[in-house]
Amino acid sequence: MTNKRSDQRITYVSNSLLKINEISYHCFLENISTTGALLDINEYISDTIHIDDECSLDVLLLSPVKYACKVVHISNNKVGLKFIDS
Repeated sequence: MTNKRSDQRITYVSNSLLKINEISYHCFLENISTTGALLDINEYISDTIHIDDECSLDVLLLSPVKYACKVVHISNNKVGLKFIDS
């Protein structure tokens, strides 16, 4: 299987807030790169989050950061995001 990622992901666990269609999801950032992130959401998401949904991610790295992003992967309670220009 070929790795399609353009950048290496860094494991970094942090509380985060994902906002999609005016709904907020409290989640944990599992890893991050310059192009995207993987989140673990502790809520039922199968009917509320879809591939290509545009969203925002608030995360505390060294300081608070907000990313504009798009959902690119959903599996159980994991959501993969791609950062986009806002």
